[in-house]
Amino acid sequence: ITKISKNRLRASRSHGEAFNTGVLAQPIANRLIDSSRRSSDFPAVMKRIGIEGMDETRQQVEESAFKLNLTMVLIMGVVVGYLILGTMRTGQDLSSAMKGQLNHQQYRR
Repeated sequence: ITKISKNRLRASRSHGEAFNTGVLAQPIANRLIDSSRRSSDFPAVMKRIGIEGMDETRQQVEESAFKLNLTMVLIMGVVVGYLILGTMRTGQDLSSAMKGQLNHQQYRR
């Protein structure tokens, strides 16, 4: 707030430039600066940019969550497949070892 106040005291800075303190994402700050230069109703500009920013953020979070969910499903599929194949391989090895033992015992007799 102090930085905004100091920026506002500078005559060359518009309302949007005063709010460019690094807190907002740069694309949103750029839109705020541009819109504040074109409009005399800065509170309406802030409200519109804020609502658009929330909508964009929500959309980006949903897209990231979908990608993460898909990635996790694929990883879990690979892990489950690996476990199933490992279990089957272990069963086959045990079966082969038991047959080998039976054949060895029958050969001794």
